[in-house]
Amino acid sequence: MWAQNAGTALGMLKRLEPGEYAGILFDHDLEKRAATPDGARFNGSHVVEALLNRSAAQRDIPVLVHSMNVKRPQMAERLEGAGYLVTRVTMADLTRERFLEWLEEVREELDAD
Repeated sequence: MWAQNAGTALGMLKRLEPGEYAGILFDHDLEKRAATPDGARFNGSHVVEALLNRSAAQRDIPVLVHSMNVKRPQMAERLEGAGYLVTRVTMADLTRERFLEWLEEVREELDAD
């Protein structure tokens, strides 16, 4: 599933159980993608907070954070500090090959469980 804005992403996180998806692709710049007026109320920080509010047992989901922003990756650092397996890639470096490499890592993680 694809969440085009932070509001949609929050709704998906509430509806889906962690075992219903294998990984999360997280756009650090999600607040710039408000598809509806309601979606503009939420941003990537809200999504990070929702993930951080999960129990430790629900944090074994790999997260790929991609961004046009090359500043210090605060959101990625917060998720990693909370126990999420985080890969950070700038949009310039997120090639098809790099994405498929991450996807293979996710599959290997699933197979290990």
